[in-house]
This record gives sequence, structure tokens and C-alpha cells, in this order.
Amino acid sequence: MQVSGALQCWDDVAGYPLLLTQNEGKPGHLAVLPGFLSPSTLSALQEFIAATTVLATQQGAVSGFLQYRGTETLEEVKAALQGHNISVEPKACVWIEALADQQAALSACSRNTRRGLKEVDVFNLKFEPAYNPAFAQHYAQVADKNDFSQTYRYDDKTLAQMATADGIYPLSVYDAQGRYIGGALTGKASDEIYDTIIHAYDLEVSSASRAVLWGCTRLIEKLGGRYNNLGGGVVPYDGLHAYKMSYGGIEKPFYSIKIIFDEEGYQKAYGHSTIPAQGRFPA
Repeated sequence: MQVSGALQCWDDVAGYPLLLTQNEGKPGHLAVLPGFLSPSTLSALQEFIAATTVLATQQGAVSGFLQYRGTETLEEVKAALQGHNISVEPKACVWIEALADQQAALSACSRNTRRGLKEVDVFNLKFEPAYNPAFAQHYAQVADKNDFSQTYRYDDKTLAQMATADGIYPLSVYDAQGRYIGGALTGKASDEIYDTIIHAYDLEVSSASRAVLWGCTRLIEKLGGRYNNLGGGVVPYDGLHAYKMSYGGIEKPFYSIKIIFDEEGYQKAYGHSTIPAQGRFPA
């Protein structure tokens, strides 16, 4: 799958979705989708890095923002990636158990999240495993509100194509009156684990975000999965991380990997060749 314009999208690079973002005439960046569909073993990570490096050369990308969901130590991950200009940051992501018993799932949530879900009449929500074109409008509004970087700003066409990629399951959520209030794209990482890659919701509907994340976990349970991986925060243990934990979350490790494929090209385009240790990259 390839998307024309500023953002191009491939749905399979060594088995994982990967995006190429262009930056106003400057060399582009390769990035995983803003979820956590990523390798879970060091051998798979090395294969992924090798395939990504080849793609970077073919497409003229100078850097990449990748992820790894393995459980090895930071030193072991760095050792496996020797020979690359990289920065590896350990982070924590949040898994939600996809319980069939909805009352038990609600009881596992924090008091505030239970209150919000009851406010949106959670047990009378309607879920459809389909993509609603209105998702793109909600996504643009959420991106503006949260000041998403260029890496994560997708147009209507890109979102619609992402929704049809292999291993991606779209979701649409409707309230008890049949009003569309948001949706999500969920990806299958393994038989047990599914990742909520992106979600968006009507900013004017109270607790719509909670309704969508609840719906993602319900969808995963119906698909036979055991866990919904919500990802983590922007920085470790921030408010976003706490919000995701409020669904009865289980902490799991993962690593953020920032890599420069072409040091000369990156320095020429962006003024330096060292990778920022903290913060979003690429911007």
C-alpha cells in the first residue's frame, strides 16, 4: 500500500507497518505507526532494522523512529544494534486484559474512568468493525488539540488506506442514539496481543475517548485476543500513561529506537548528526 503526497505508507516491512514522512522538501523519516506493532525478539528486530535500512536508502530517508517490544535489558538491545547511530530509550506500555465479562472489566477501571464510562452509557454503546469516513475529521481535531508532530498527521486518504491494510481492524463506536462518536484502528501483533494503533473521537462528546478505548478492548475480545496494548505516554509515567493505566492496566516494557541512516544527509538537512536523547523524533 502506498499513499501519494507528503505521507507514504507501506503495510509490510519485514512484517510490520512502516511509514515514510516527507518534510517540506527535506529528506524524509521512516516511522512505525503510532501504535506498537513492532518486533518482539532481538532476531526479528535485527531483521526489521536491516529491511528498514534498505528501504531508507531506496526512498532517501535519513532517519527513523522505530520500536521494540522485547524484554531484554537496555544493554542487550544496544548490543544487538551495534553499527548504527542509534538512541534506545526504555519505556513502559500499558496492556488491558480483554475480559469477556464487561462488568468485571468495568470494575477493574479506576473510579474516574468508571464514572466516565457510565456517563457515556457504556453498556448501550454500539460497536461496528468498520471504518467510518468521519473518523478523519475527528482525527484532525484531536491532532490539532494535542499538537501532534508531522509524523502523526494523516490525511483522509491515508487513514482510509491504513484501515484496509493486512492485520488492521477498524472500529466505529456509536452511542445509544446511533450517533457516531469515534473510532480506532487496531492491529494484530500476535494471537494474544492486539495494539490500539490510533483512535479519534468527537471532542464535543464527554467521555467519547473512553468509549472508543473501551470498544477497542471489546473488539479484541471478540477477535479472540487476550490483551489490548494501548502503548505508553509521551514521556515515561506522564498523564497519558496514567490515563491508560486507569482501565486496569498492566505495565509491560518496550523500547523506543531513534536511528540515523544517513549521517551526512541528516546533518546537511537538519543541522546536526546527534540524536536527541529525549522527546519525539523525528519531529
